[in-house]
Amino acid sequence: MKFLVAFGTDDGKNLNNDHVGMAEYFYVYQFSNGKEKLMERRENMHFEGDESIHGDPEKAKATSTVLEGVDVIVGKKFGPNLPRLLRNFVCVLLLVRLKPSIITWTE
Repeated sequence: MKFLVAFGTDDGKNLNNDHVGMAEYFYVYQFSNGKEKLMERRENMHFEGDESIHGDPEKAKATSTVLEGVDVIVGKKFGPNLPRLLRNFVCVLLLVRLKPSIITWTE
C-alpha cells in the first residue's frame, strides 16, 4: 500500500506554527512498505481572498488544489476549514513539545 503525506512548513525544517493551510510549503512524502521517500516540495497558493476571514471556503479549495493527490495532511493546527479538508484528506494533528526537525529536503 502506498500513500502520500503532506507536512506544512514555512522553513523546510519544522512544521509551521499557524494553521496548516497557512504554510508556505508542503513537503510531500510517499510511505510504502515501511519506507518513506520525499517526493516533492509544493509551494502553497497565495490565497487572493480575505485571510482575516477564518473558515473561508475558498481558502479550503485553494489548499485542496495544492494538495491534489495527497492522502494525509499533517500539521500542528487546523482551522475552521477542517470539516471541508476532511472531505478529501485524513488530517493528523501532531502535538510537538520540542521542536524536532522532522522534515528534510535533499537534492
